Amino acid sequence: MTISASEFRDWFSALQSLATIASFLVAGYWAWSRFLREDERYPRLQSSAEIKFIGKHGDDYVVEIVAVLENKGRVIYMLKKLDFDLKAILAGNPVTTGTQYGGQADFAHLVAKGSFLTARVKWCYVSPGVTNRYSWIAKVPGNARMLSLHCAFHCGDRSENDHTMEATLAIPPELLPATTV
Repeated sequence: MTISASEFRDWFSALQSLATIASFLVAGYWAWSRFLREDERYPRLQSSAEIKFIGKHGDDYVVEIVAVLENKGRVIYMLKKLDFDLKAILAGNPVTTGTQYGGQADFAHLVAKGSFLTARVKWCYVSPGVTNRYSWIAKVPGNARMLSLHCAFHCGDRSENDHTMEATLAIPPELLPATTV
């Protein structure tokens, strides 16, 4: 049995079409499985909170509170919430525990509460490979001895939960009044 040149071309063309379809299916499966395996659909944001003392002015301290977000993923993330609260334990107040953070020490005096996003800037983006720093300057009462910063952000993922970051710090001894031990 001999095959003519036109029949050979027809068979070869059909095999070529099947190979093309198979390659698209294999490539699609590979891309989808990699997407699932590497969890690219979830945020890969590394976050931290910082409290930096600027100095003492009169009877009060001036501190900078900072939220740091680093996008280690491959997808841009939109933040619609980036809130904070800065609390203190004041001199003369006992250290108690509270239920808000699972029985941890309760920093009962609220120093500052707000959002790193302003009324003018209601959202922001964190691009892949970029580290964003958000800063707020706060006045802390002079009788504060320890500070606790809690930050919460929501990056638009499908989770209903906020992501959080915290920092806790004692007032540096060199800034305390001379009568304080």
